[in-house]
Amino acid sequence: MKNSIFFFAAIAATVSFSSSSNAQSEPVQSVAVLRIESLNYLLNSEEITKVAIYELRKMGDFNVPDQVQMANMLKGQKVNSTHCNTRACAEKAGKAMGVSKVIVGSVEFFEGRLVVVLQMFDTGGLEEPRTSLSEFGELQVDNLNMMHIALSKLMQREYSPEAMTNLKATHPVQKLDISQGAPRLSLSGPRMGMTYLHGTSAEFITRAKSEGGHDAMPFMFQVGYQFEKQYLNEGNFQALVEVIPSVTGLDQGLAIPGLTVLHGLRSNKSGWEFAFGPTLTVTQKAEGYYDENGTWNLSKTWDTELMGENPNPTLIRLDSRGDYKLSSSFLIAAGKSFRSGRVNIPVNAYFVPNKDGWRAGVSFGFNSKKGRK
Repeated sequence: MKNSIFFFAAIAATVSFSSSSNAQSEPVQSVAVLRIESLNYLLNSEEITKVAIYELRKMGDFNVPDQVQMANMLKGQKVNSTHCNTRACAEKAGKAMGVSKVIVGSVEFFEGRLVVVLQMFDTGGLEEPRTSLSEFGELQVDNLNMMHIALSKLMQREYSPEAMTNLKATHPVQKLDISQGAPRLSLSGPRMGMTYLHGTSAEFITRAKSEGGHDAMPFMFQVGYQFEKQYLNEGNFQALVEVIPSVTGLDQGLAIPGLTVLHGLRSNKSGWEFAFGPTLTVTQKAEGYYDENGTWNLSKTWDTELMGENPNPTLIRLDSRGDYKLSSSFLIAAGKSFRSGRVNIPVNAYFVPNKDGWRAGVSFGFNSKKGRK
């Protein structure tokens, strides 16, 4: 009986040791988080990738290289990690790093929601790519818990209940406040368009050069650059200051410089914007008078020694034979920004009333800047 007990105990110990050895010898799966692209989000791509690496390591059963290790392993491999979002590129990068899986993805703040898209590729090409999409509310910007949930979905695991509880709680400090570096629409970039002149300004532009005009058309091309600074960003709206230097009339052989400073209100969600402010232009003006025939003449052409005092009232008006002077007006503008991928395309219309006649125009521009500054 005693021998039987020792026999079975020996078998159990052998089985236990064998199982333990097999468990210890089971290879740990190596997974590389190559790059998570940041689009209009408060963290840049390097920072959000670092968060993903950290959360994946916390799961405990993956061998996850950090960003420095990945950069060293990919050195000289002709793999551009910043634009490696295709299956072929991900598999090539994975083989170069010696990992079995490669994760890429993006985090984008869009239409009041935070969208996290992750893709996992099998380096050996034996498994089909796996994709997960997670959406989070505007007040649920909690990077660690957000990425934990997104990665858990991708790896087909149960995520921590505490992570979801934390996300369901509102975070007032994470509201869209510019002082916190929150997501915002930034539209600094080139501007171009057309302007139309009406009234005295149009008459000045179109009359002959011999009569003090420019012999041009009242439609003119305009080109410039918009610099903007957001100083208030709360909820879906932001207040900003825009400074726009421009040149008008290049298509007519002219170069009329201008500077516009606008105070505006923009919707981060829809892209609609309203702005107003002063606009300054440099124009040529001269002193002159209208004779009895209604013809415009310069005051300096009147000879007081021969004709005495000029009986016609004099005034200063636009004239290409005059001196350059600074003129001011008030501009009112409205528009909307359209998005195509990472490119913003702002389209605006504006109106400028003036005693010399109003002018109006449309402009558009483009940029590919992220919301983070």
